Amino acid sequence: MDTAPFEAEHFDLKQWVNDTLRAPRRAGETIDKHLSASTMRLLLLSQELQDSIQQSSEQLVTAVPRALREVEKVRMEAWDLRKRLSSTISHLSHVDDQSKHSLAWLQEVDTVRSRLETCKEILKEVDNFSKKTAELEVQLQRGQWLSVAEQVKTMQANFPAMEGLSELQDKKKKLGEFESKLKEALKPRTLDALRENDLDTLRDCLKVYERLDCSEDFKQLFFAAQKEVPFAVWETTSVRHIDEPLQQWLPLLQSKLLDSLRQQAHFCRELFPENASVLTQLLIQSMTSVSSPVHTKLITLEPDALLDVYRCTLSWCLELRQAVSELTENDWRSFVTVLLQPFESVQHGLVSVERSRLKTQLASIPKGSESSSASVLVAYLRDSIPVFYLTVEQSADRCIELTASVESMTWINAATDVFTDYINKWMLRLQWLRQKWTPPPHQSSRTFSEHSGRSPVIAFPKPVHPPPPPSTSSTAGTTSTGIPSGASSGTSNGTSSGISGSTTTTAAMTPPQPPAWQLVQKEISSFVFDWSHFHSALQLVHLCDVLTSRLKRLEQTVQTTVIQLYRRDIKTSRDHANVLVRDIRLAQDSAKAQRLKAMIDGWTQGSSQPLQETGSALNRLYLCAKDLVHDLVFAPILLRLKIIPFLPIWKEKSSSRDVSDSFSLAPQEYMTQIGDHLLTLVQQLEPLTAAGSPKTEEQSTEVPAGDSDVSSTSAGSSGEWLPTVAMAVMDGFLQQVMKIDALSEKGCSQLNVDLGYLVNVLSLAITPHEDLTSLQTYVTSSTDKLQELANSQPAVPPLLQHVMKVRLPSM
Repeated sequence: MDTAPFEAEHFDLKQWVNDTLRAPRRAGETIDKHLSASTMRLLLLSQELQDSIQQSSEQLVTAVPRALREVEKVRMEAWDLRKRLSSTISHLSHVDDQSKHSLAWLQEVDTVRSRLETCKEILKEVDNFSKKTAELEVQLQRGQWLSVAEQVKTMQANFPAMEGLSELQDKKKKLGEFESKLKEALKPRTLDALRENDLDTLRDCLKVYERLDCSEDFKQLFFAAQKEVPFAVWETTSVRHIDEPLQQWLPLLQSKLLDSLRQQAHFCRELFPENASVLTQLLIQSMTSVSSPVHTKLITLEPDALLDVYRCTLSWCLELRQAVSELTENDWRSFVTVLLQPFESVQHGLVSVERSRLKTQLASIPKGSESSSASVLVAYLRDSIPVFYLTVEQSADRCIELTASVESMTWINAATDVFTDYINKWMLRLQWLRQKWTPPPHQSSRTFSEHSGRSPVIAFPKPVHPPPPPSTSSTAGTTSTGIPSGASSGTSNGTSSGISGSTTTTAAMTPPQPPAWQLVQKEISSFVFDWSHFHSALQLVHLCDVLTSRLKRLEQTVQTTVIQLYRRDIKTSRDHANVLVRDIRLAQDSAKAQRLKAMIDGWTQGSSQPLQETGSALNRLYLCAKDLVHDLVFAPILLRLKIIPFLPIWKEKSSSRDVSDSFSLAPQEYMTQIGDHLLTLVQQLEPLTAAGSPKTEEQSTEVPAGDSDVSSTSAGSSGEWLPTVAMAVMDGFLQQVMKIDALSEKGCSQLNVDLGYLVNVLSLAITPHEDLTSLQTYVTSSTDKLQELANSQPAVPPLLQHVMKVRLPSM
């Protein structure tokens, strides 16, 4: 059995056992027999090793005495040698004292000999200088530059020994002139080799320069010649395509430049294999030579063309990175900084250019005027949304990419100003429509937002104590509350039923209608409601919602792009280039880097948004459009609600036909007109809810592609507008009821009928508020019941107080 596995440094027992069991067995041999045989071999090997150890131990014990004797012998010999060395050292010390003067004399003799040798070499060089210079002239004419350089350097090496000889200074000067002559003769050959890309000749020239210890001169010639190549490529290509825009022939130019720089990199590797910085210097100088003409072209480009050129340059930059992969990261950053130098001044002014461009483009979008019709404004707004979004999106892409997101914060500030101006102009147009359709007297005192809740926002008067009972004497022809008696037919006696106190009537003549009544009647007759205006207003709401959605999508795009670059979320090669450029830009401006970091931190933490101020302005525009719809729908209702305080039926006294009249009462005309208007609103909204977007008779407005997140109910569905209008009706009705200054029994009955009709109509959209049902209870209850209700509550509700005031003047 082989013992090699057991001698291994990292012997694995488990592995050895598994290998032994997996070893091939003889035919018919069972695993038990195989194990027995392996165990027997291990025992035999162990016995063999034990015998070998025993034999080696016996031999070692036998050899120990002999080794001890040899050690003792060596020790004695060392002691004898030590004694002899001590004697020799003592003898040498004695000799040194005796021969000190002799050694000084020998040293002087050696100095003389050295001086003689020096003189010999000097005389030899003087004798051979003219001969050698003549030979060097011949070799120089033959082009044997390396041999000439080596001999010149050898001759120059002997000059330190001749520094003190004035007669040799002319020869030294002549040798220096000969070296300059050699350099001048070598320079044309080097330049020719550089122009012809003759690498072998360049190697020979470099060896000569190195032998002359002036390799820097070669580098200068090399850089000067290579720097002219990119500029020559630029000149040739630009002249050939002088009538074409830069972005069209830039790929061809960059392809030629890439071939040129690859060849330059190859020369650098061959000529300066141990000096990588030479390649970096060469690339930087080569690109510097074309920076000025490139910048001259860039400043004439439009932003879109500039972006194309920038993208093309980044792609070319990545190709060049692969061609010169030996550059270090710092060297590569230095090169990229120079490469993008022509873009830097353009990038610094990019935001100002984008601001002016955005302002011009958005100002060119038709927005109508104060005299424009609603359909025209709708068409203008609808057509401006895709133009607005595309213009802004392209501007954001250009600014973020061209500045590698460094100027994104500046762009956001500039864009916010332009967007806000654009939104304010549309806000002004909505206000024009609002003034045209619903002048201030016809506008609701509440906004859409206040009526879009599920509870009324009624401004009741502050609770007051019931007034004191009136005096029994009163002016003829009026009630104690000052309401004209006998305001309509049916006032046959002078007693006002349902109102506490007594009245005295001297004549049954109807007083003239108050000026307020006449004003309301005039407003109703002059107001003309047009449902087409309603649909146009709905479209404006819908388009504002679409614009909001587009802005949110743009905001998300800007935020995602900037954060990805900041977090180095590299997905494409262009992202890699943008991250590199961003790092270079931020390294040059630490203050801007801090501001950018603070802005992105605010985005990620949710404390701010890129276009937050624009979103707020757009939300105001959206609410303004909703207020326009709200006022437009509610205007005819508001006019009819204004009639309520002046209706004469509230003060009519009951007649002998009170019982039969109470069953024959019907809702008054103002109430039925309100109900008809609300039912018509339901009919107008039904097709909008089914279609999912508002339409007019002339045209329809579709949600632009990509705005699927815009709610179909945002502009005009019964789910939003019916409850809002119903809440406004209930609010306005209760406020007008609070202005009624007297209620007779018949007036209470009529108000109850009007209330029942209103509750039935409002039930189509909302659950009527408890104030309506409470008012029904108040007007149908007796005066005693009203007093019990007032006494049973800690604080009398304002509505109950008012009913008690107009029905129970004696309280």
